[in-house]
Amino acid sequence: MEIYRELGKNNPEFLRDLAGSLNNLGGRYSELGHRQEALAPTLEAVEIRRELAKTNPAFLGDLARSLSNLGIQYGNLARRQEALVATQEAIGIRRELAKTNPVFLGDVATSLSNLGIQYSELGRRQEALALTQEAVGIRRELAMTNPSYLRDLATSLSNLGILYSELGRRQEALAPTQEAVEKHREIAKTNLAFLGDLATSLSNLGILYGELGRRQEALAPTQEAVGIHNKLAKTNPAFLGDLATSLSNLGGRFSEMGRREEAFSPTLQAVGIRRGDCQKR
Repeated sequence: MEIYRELGKNNPEFLRDLAGSLNNLGGRYSELGHRQEALAPTLEAVEIRRELAKTNPAFLGDLARSLSNLGIQYGNLARRQEALVATQEAIGIRRELAKTNPVFLGDVATSLSNLGIQYSELGRRQEALALTQEAVGIRRELAMTNPSYLRDLATSLSNLGILYSELGRRQEALAPTQEAVEKHREIAKTNLAFLGDLATSLSNLGILYGELGRRQEALAPTQEAVGIHNKLAKTNPAFLGDLATSLSNLGGRFSEMGRREEAFSPTLQAVGIRRGDCQKR
């Protein structure tokens, strides 16, 4: 970033590279949990790309990318109204670009998904639902010809199921939640790195079955989620929190069925894992 800043002082052609480095720097800070520090470079990247796009529309895609990142950064800082404005602008740009270039459809779906999450956090779930449904539709079309979009589709389906559930429309939540499990299972067959996503979807499905009073059906996906998280946690302690959550869910499922003796063991394991985590902190 520093090198590109020096080069950009005498040669505007390096401004695009400077904006790219600033964008990356914001991302690195965010990944490290330094959210406040992530904001300044992300804002500067937006400003540079906005100036570049004024004279050259070829830079609009870069501007939309930085605005999308800015929306995420604001969201991480709980500055939700500002997050909304940045994400809405990103959607507007990407929709225009997609009219003449379908390559941008995936970006439109990403922005729609982000905006849906932001609306949900603001309690505007009905508006979030429409955006998430549109994201699902776009990603489903893209995944038909390009399997690389399957994970994005599965994520949008999971989000859709959660929104339906939050709106009290649990029966409607079932189909997208089940489909999310199927998609994640399909992806994990060829790439074990996505087993965590499968376990999360299975947990969501178990919770939803429980909310629908289908307690026997809730047990199998919850047990499978525990098995996956247990396997992942053996080689990667980062999954211990997920394992504790799955074990706690399993205890809840057994308890709901009146099988309280069986509920005790997974609940005790969850307490043990979380106690150990608290002690480390």
